[in-house]
Amino acid sequence: MHSGTVQYATPRFPNLADCYFYHRMELPDIGEVGEEWDLRQNVSTYLGETNFAGKRVLEIGPASGFLTAYMERAGADVVSVDLPVDYGWDIVPRPGMREEFLQQRRRHLERLHNGFWYTHQKLGLKSKVIYGRVQDLPDSVGKFDIAIIAAVLIHCRDAMGVLCRCCELATERVVVSEAVWRKIMAPFPVMALIPTPTNTACDVWWNIPPESVVSMLQIMGFQKTRVLNHQQWQCSTQKAIPVYAAIGERVSSDSANPDRSGSQDFQVQLPIT
Repeated sequence: MHSGTVQYATPRFPNLADCYFYHRMELPDIGEVGEEWDLRQNVSTYLGETNFAGKRVLEIGPASGFLTAYMERAGADVVSVDLPVDYGWDIVPRPGMREEFLQQRRRHLERLHNGFWYTHQKLGLKSKVIYGRVQDLPDSVGKFDIAIIAAVLIHCRDAMGVLCRCCELATERVVVSEAVWRKIMAPFPVMALIPTPTNTACDVWWNIPPESVVSMLQIMGFQKTRVLNHQQWQCSTQKAIPVYAAIGERVSSDSANPDRSGSQDFQVQLPIT
């Protein structure tokens, strides 16, 4: 049981100069904004080719609201969850770097939140926001048809805890999208730690291959799974980056053993290469 009451954030009305925009998009009276990713050419694939019409959607990590707006325009009732500024980030607590980096992340998160609310205001969005940890979401938040976890899990120390809580709250479908870091050679689904003693990684934790996400989705009751491998444009590097969208769907009891001939279901194949 996850007890407690839901506290939705009060909308804010920030100045443009105080905003940071993660995804590239067009805003009325402003023009094009966004510094890190441009998903506009392939956003449907990034979101698992999901039909959002009439669906209640749990969005983890809304950034500056581009995906929120896309889903709401497609007919979704969206509730977004993001970390509060005072929490800052799931940083790697390296000695001598922790406090400085945490303060930097808090300032960045404040500007990112401002970017979301600026987008919310300019596009007239109706979505709600909860500031808190996903693992702590109370049962009173209710069930969702769909959960979307986009470019989030690699930043979470408790990545599987985040995924499992989303699976508990989603009744139909879960979509996890992440950039592909590198292949992992292992005889079973694994995650690889990104920080090492010789690098300075502070804001990322895991290289999570799609096979591992699919395995956990299946464990959590999303029996029908598939992976959409594609590319998305990273503005900061001016390169098309390999990305996957891992999709899990619950299967009704009367179709628990369907004829899989010609299906697109994704099953974990071992060993992983």
